[in-house]
Amino acid sequence: MNQLNDTELSGPHKRFLSVLREVGVAVVSEYKITIHGHKYKLDCFLPDYLVAVEVDGPYHHKKHDKTRDDALYSIGVLTMRVPADTAEVLKVDAIAKILEGLEESIQERKQYWDKRKDFE
Repeated sequence: MNQLNDTELSGPHKRFLSVLREVGVAVVSEYKITIHGHKYKLDCFLPDYLVAVEVDGPYHHKKHDKTRDDALYSIGVLTMRVPADTAEVLKVDAIAKILEGLEESIQERKQYWDKRKDFE
C-alpha cells in the first residue's frame, strides 16, 4: 500500500510504519492529497481512522504544518505529529491505545471525508 519503497524513508518513518503494521493498521506511506487546490504529501495516512501521521524531523516548518493540518481537518482528517525521536521508541500497545481513542470521532469525521471531492 506504500507509494514509495520503504528504503527511501527516514529511519524514524520506517520504524513508525513497522509499529503500525505490527498493530495491523492499514497505512499508506507518502499519501498524496489535494485540498482547496493545494497538494500535500502525508508521511502516513491511516484511511480506516482518517488520521494523517507526520513524523517530524528537525527541518519541518511549523507555519506550513498548521496550514496543512487545518486543511486536513476541514475534510475530517486528524493530524498526529510524532517527533522523530519519539517515533523511534513508540511501542505497539501505545499506538493501539491511541487508535482506540480515535474511534469515537470517526463517524462524524467520515461525513466530511465523504464530501472531500468538493474541496479539491
